[in-house]
Amino acid sequence: MTLLKSCAAFALALSLSSVAFAQEATTPTADDQFPVAPATDAAPSEYTKATHGDWQIRCTTAAIEHCVLYQLIKDEAGVPVVEITMVKLPEGGQAIAGVTAVTPLGTVLTTGFAFQVDENPARQYPYNWCTPNGCFSRFGLDASGIAMMKTGSDGVVALFSLGQPKEPIRLKLSLNGFTAGFTELTVAPNAAAEPAEPAPVVDSPVTGQ
Repeated sequence: MTLLKSCAAFALALSLSSVAFAQEATTPTADDQFPVAPATDAAPSEYTKATHGDWQIRCTTAAIEHCVLYQLIKDEAGVPVVEITMVKLPEGGQAIAGVTAVTPLGTVLTTGFAFQVDENPARQYPYNWCTPNGCFSRFGLDASGIAMMKTGSDGVVALFSLGQPKEPIRLKLSLNGFTAGFTELTVAPNAAAEPAEPAPVVDSPVTGQ
């Protein structure tokens, strides 16, 4: 199955779940009958501080500025599928960057989130949790992982959908602008040094071999 067909199946599964949610939402809730006054303190807004190729540095307007390196990965039809955010960690830990990958609801969790750069071995990381916004995989990258992304030419990420659990959805992870973006990114405030857990090498989800 082509990537477009895989994503179409993925989108169909998501649209069906959206319809079911909409039907359930028509039932009045306690909040509808007894509305709660909105909070007086507005949540910090987000803005794009800089753009480097296909990566953006996004920051919040909170009292202490917090910035992440961000890329929205789309399929061949231009449909957003995966969000990648990265924070720079302080020195002292094995990991020098913390990564969060967010995939759509309907992702098969047991296969994990995989990515590969050029001909390097593919890396696979587990999913940690899901919310109404999607499913989250959080992991650390050590110096070798960041160096791989800085010097690499092509990146690929892979995931599986419940609609097509045996056919991976492979998407391009652009490395254009990554080096400049990561260099400009500042260490996340209040971030603690973390270990980088070894990522299992996988054979098929990324390469298809």
